[in-house]
Amino acid sequence: RQAHAYSLAVVLLIYALGAVSRNFVFPSALLLSKEFAPDEHKGLAIGINQSVNSFGGAIGPLFAGAAYSRALRIETDVWILRTGHLFFLAIGLIAGAAILAP
Repeated sequence: RQAHAYSLAVVLLIYALGAVSRNFVFPSALLLSKEFAPDEHKGLAIGINQSVNSFGGAIGPLFAGAAYSRALRIETDVWILRTGHLFFLAIGLIAGAAILAP
């Protein structure tokens, strides 16, 4: 029972961090795409930005699910490669790089 509460807390923390990061990244990307577009193409730039954002939101989970499924099939004696550890390590490294990026 305690392990379930721990995993639920981790999932909620990850969702909260994802929501906070999206709230910083998406408006900034939208403003940058609008600012660097010529006046006659600002609407087009915003539309393309939103379309790419939506496409990434649809395709990203598919790739992540496929990567996680593959990680679960790896059989080895090295603990970091077992049962999805490598997948979560990669996600952690990507998240850390995204947080530390200027």
